[in-house]
Amino acid sequence: MSKDETLLDCGNCNQKTAHRRLSTSEVEEQQREKNSTKFRILNIVFGVLLGSSKSESQISYFRCKVCNAEHDSNEGMPHGWG
Repeated sequence: MSKDETLLDCGNCNQKTAHRRLSTSEVEEQQREKNSTKFRILNIVFGVLLGSSKSESQISYFRCKVCNAEHDSNEGMPHGWG
């Protein structure tokens, strides 16, 4: 495993998989997108409609090398456990 890879729990794969660290430009693109007015309004509306307290505005710094899903820092163990 290279220095840019980390073993993390993947919510899609339901197991620990290798995740690659996102580049600075990929993180900056996420920040631009998630700080946009349109994204903020949609996040508030869906949060109210669905009763979700989870913030979708957090930035992901890792991406799964198996399924290419962004790592959610709230994923401590596979879905359905705990």
